[in-house]
Amino acid sequence: MSAQEVEAPYDPITPPVPNKVLRERLEYLMGDPGFSVCAAARRVADQGFPRFLGGKAWGDSTPLFRVLGIKSTPGKRRKNGNGRYPSTIRTHIPYDQAAAICRALDMDLSDAGL
Repeated sequence: MSAQEVEAPYDPITPPVPNKVLRERLEYLMGDPGFSVCAAARRVADQGFPRFLGGKAWGDSTPLFRVLGIKSTPGKRRKNGNGRYPSTIRTHIPYDQAAAICRALDMDLSDAGL
């Protein structure tokens, strides 16, 4: 079963931005032995997004992976033909969330197209 691609809800004031550049940066940094995905999630949470803690004091990598489209989000709406909920992969995220992730990954906002 393949995951469906979805975009973030549309806001006319701050339209959603593609998460591809941020995803590529995170995948690049994951190859660095001194980098911690949980620490990056903690830095995002410190900027006003507490769901990136995931109930853990040091940060949770799963919400970060789901927002950047590395992991699929389990479906919640309706079951498909085989009795399972279809999963989705995000392609766009809200601007303020993208800016927080950019800062957590030590990336300039202009490098991410923001």
